[in-house]
Amino acid sequence: METPLRIWITGASSGIGRACAIALSAAGHRVWASARSLDQLESLSIETAHLEGELFAHPVDVTAPEQVSACAKAMVETWGGIDVVIPNAGMGLFNPLQVAPLDEWHAMVEVNVS
Repeated sequence: METPLRIWITGASSGIGRACAIALSAAGHRVWASARSLDQLESLSIETAHLEGELFAHPVDVTAPEQVSACAKAMVETWGGIDVVIPNAGMGLFNPLQVAPLDEWHAMVEVNVS
């Protein structure tokens, strides 16, 4: 393999983000896996430890700009840069519109769009 990419994936603790982290690590890339769930990130680290690439778990809440900045800075300081970002963090709250609290809608927009 040529030089491995330094890939930052948000929402890496489950679903598509987790699958991408595993596949990219298996392909020999360096994956910076971020999510809110430290337990699930630690599980991901254990699961990928035997793969060709490198995976580093770094908890972050994407709704907190200071955490996102600190995470990016830590990745650059650790690996010398960022080649690819996969902004996968997302959430879904599926209450019927008539009863859904407005703060749930704000939270979904903050995570999924902003």
